[in-house]
Amino acid sequence: MKAVRPASIRLFAALFFAQALCAYIDGLLNLDTQPRFLASLLPVMASDQDRVIVILSARLSIALIPIALIWFLRANFARWFVTLIALGGLASIPGAIVTLREGGSLSPLWMASTALKPIAVALLFTASARSWFSRRKGIDAATFE
Repeated sequence: MKAVRPASIRLFAALFFAQALCAYIDGLLNLDTQPRFLASLLPVMASDQDRVIVILSARLSIALIPIALIWFLRANFARWFVTLIALGGLASIPGAIVTLREGGSLSPLWMASTALKPIAVALLFTASARSWFSRRKGIDAATFE
């Protein structure tokens, strides 16, 4: 029998994908500023626009991995991995506050991505999601149908 995913898991997948897509599109729309931003995060790597596109694409692909692990395998470790990713994303908020205080503006896509990520993660810790994760006994072949 195929296990029905609770609404919280389905909504998590949609929101986490949406936030990753927002971040990806925001990066592509701001290719002129992304090399400086990425160079500030990874000083070893001189970033040009081609590398930025590759990095943005890799980040989008990497966001799909925990969604798949949770969706298909009920991988509890993926829930904690996503939580760590979300916590790491909070590190960009102080810089955004400084930008606003200095009269700058923030991209609506960046703000959407930043807001959606913790909401998506919170859905993984609802009662229905915890119950769904705890029912994992093995991999059901019907999961992949």
